[in-house]
Amino acid sequence: MAAVSLRSDYSRHVCAPYLGVSSQMERTMDVTDIKAFIPSKDYETSKSFYSEIGFDSEYVTDELTLFQNGDCLFFLQRFYDESLASNFMLQICVSDIDETFRVCSESKLKQKSHCNIPRIMG
Repeated sequence: MAAVSLRSDYSRHVCAPYLGVSSQMERTMDVTDIKAFIPSKDYETSKSFYSEIGFDSEYVTDELTLFQNGDCLFFLQRFYDESLASNFMLQICVSDIDETFRVCSESKLKQKSHCNIPRIMG
């Protein structure tokens, strides 16, 4: 019974705004930012890859690096779980897709970082 109550509470507070239902959570939460924590199979190679394609890095801990390009930030973590990583996706919106594709495709590290760079036609 507790699980049902928890589920009901979850639906009321988290799903309600999407269903057009007013909730206390909707009025009090003011999100100003959200950052992804990206897993890495080879932490050092992944750090080098993101630096190579134009992100500035900032040491946080031995297990975590903050990357930034413009106003966009994400954390790269020294953590890898196959099931999580195989389902992880990241959308990066850029002003020049052709230039971005060129930079990423020419990366010397993309194969080592297991990066799949699809060509998206707009």
